[in-house]
Amino acid sequence: MKKNVFLYLISIFLLLLMGNSNSVYSEEMKSNDSVGFNVKAILPENQLNKENSFFDLRVAPNQKQEIELLITNTSSKEEVYEIAINQAYTNKQGFIDYALKSESEKNQYKFPIEDIVDVPDKVTVLANQSKKVSISLKIPDKPFVGEILSAFQIKKEDNDQNGINNSYGYIIGLRLTQNDQQVKRKLTLEKIEAKEISQQDKLLITFHNPEMESYGSLKYKITLINTKDNKTVYNKEFKDLQISPESLYEMELNLEEVEIPNGIYQVKIEVSDAKNNKWNFEENVDVDKNDQSKQVNLKNEEKDNKFFVLFILGPILLIILLIIICLKLLKKSR
Repeated sequence: MKKNVFLYLISIFLLLLMGNSNSVYSEEMKSNDSVGFNVKAILPENQLNKENSFFDLRVAPNQKQEIELLITNTSSKEEVYEIAINQAYTNKQGFIDYALKSESEKNQYKFPIEDIVDVPDKVTVLANQSKKVSISLKIPDKPFVGEILSAFQIKKEDNDQNGINNSYGYIIGLRLTQNDQQVKRKLTLEKIEAKEISQQDKLLITFHNPEMESYGSLKYKITLINTKDNKTVYNKEFKDLQISPESLYEMELNLEEVEIPNGIYQVKIEVSDAKNNKWNFEENVDVDKNDQSKQVNLKNEEKDNKFFVLFILGPILLIILLIIICLKLLKKSR
């Protein structure tokens, strides 16, 4: 009887452990699985640089053109692939990105890419086969100086039985230019605000690139000066950042790194690029740390900690309770 009870307890303990580790194991297996397809840009005659793997096209006003993507399904079953195109934007890390349409929509482009490119939403490719996807371009009538940056996003969606959406994809760039004329670079400061995000005090600085040209090798120097005593309380530098054409860039600085009391601060900003362009901005910002909101956040943190403790202790208490019940049953059987 003792042996049976012991085996029973061991089996319960193992089941509890497996219940906690199954999802982790399956996630690791999926992340190591192959994508199962590949995508290639078929470069046309008006490709500027044949060595690039993305579309870098020299176009003319009112030009119409068909370009092609080659999708190869390397899996053993027929697959459906979704195709979308997003215009370039600047992400919060300060780099040019194409992944999120919601971020692109925050910008106002002179020539929205949706008005230029007509691409099928979905394409079906047979197992172990390749298929060419035709994409239509209609260049605007109005000439432009600079570049239009965007990218095709090709992905296969796999919904498993648990409803988990696993997406694997490729991004193929599309750059459109009409000439080699130099663009006079501009950069504007849109706003500065102190704000609490995710229970941390942040300084948000929003820049805007109004020109149809991407800037690289950007250097930012941010200085906060207390207007009360004229002392520098914060100094930060960033290098090798980017900003995409006609986009906003919201720089997020963590004020938790240094102790900054409430007050009015002068924000000095120096920005430069590799072409010797320099931009200087100065603006005051009111840093007002809300004690009441901090208390609310602390309460939420305490609730989260309690939940975490219960989550860890729950299975242990359950095992102890089962052991006590089994021991009582063992005594009765004697």
